[in-house]
Amino acid sequence: MTTKVETKNDKEKSNNNISNSNTCLSNTTNPSTPIKSKYTPNLEVADFLPDAQALIKDYICYLCGGVYFNPRIDRCGHIYCTPCLKITDCCPLTNAIYNDSNLTPINFVSAIIDKQMVYCRNKSKGCEWTGKLIELSEHQSICPKQSIKCDIPGCIEGDLRENISKHQENCEYRVVPCVDCQLTFPKILLENHFKECPEGKLECPKNCNEKIKRKDLEKHVKDECENISVYCEFETIGCLDKFNRKYFEKHMIDNHSKHNLLAIKKIADFQKDSQKQITELSERLKISEKNNEDLNSLINEMSTGKY
Repeated sequence: MTTKVETKNDKEKSNNNISNSNTCLSNTTNPSTPIKSKYTPNLEVADFLPDAQALIKDYICYLCGGVYFNPRIDRCGHIYCTPCLKITDCCPLTNAIYNDSNLTPINFVSAIIDKQMVYCRNKSKGCEWTGKLIELSEHQSICPKQSIKCDIPGCIEGDLRENISKHQENCEYRVVPCVDCQLTFPKILLENHFKECPEGKLECPKNCNEKIKRKDLEKHVKDECENISVYCEFETIGCLDKFNRKYFEKHMIDNHSKHNLLAIKKIADFQKDSQKQITELSERLKISEKNNEDLNSLINEMSTGKY
């Protein structure tokens, strides 16, 4: 690649574009000493195998002190990593303002670096892989020692790729079914669901030792629970006994004669009341008939002129 040599006029134009922005560095900085205060290297010399390190040492970014990562050359002829250039908007050595249009990729340098042998970035975690830098990204996508985030929605935890399956087996956000209604929920929400699941079984509040579905509990207490106090079904004819539902059958057997007497009395009272009502109705009928006769007689008298 041929690098354009700046003319005297170009340098004068560059000096006129010096920025007063705080992102620009002083041009008095010693270019032989990398600036690491706010620049983070993407590649270190130690990331490369020993045979490659001697060559790689000639490709060091002035800003971050690391090996060039996607290097670009600015209008002043200085080469930096692309991520480093995104932190400032002017040349750190001359303060000349630049933009993407005057930053040129150095593809041949990238090609040289990409062919060098590197360790896996997870070497410290036990990965023994080595390969060309250009192959590193693909390896990391499957590296068992790579730290990855759990992909279950809602979970922010992570682990090594080789361990993530075990994590997900116990992840609080894994989807599990309710044992009662079979609807599925994140495990972390299951406890709250259990408190209101309509199919969940509860102990009867009246201590009858029955376990009843939540949706049926009200009906159970009202119509089925044996520990609920109820009145005799002959209450309307005079049996005012009250007892737990579980004693209903015993009460009916023990009070059979009593209920019969109450029923006979109720029938007798009904007949007596009925006879009384019949008598009263008969008297009213006689009075009505007498009134009708008197009315007909009056009408006849009026029609014959005798009135």
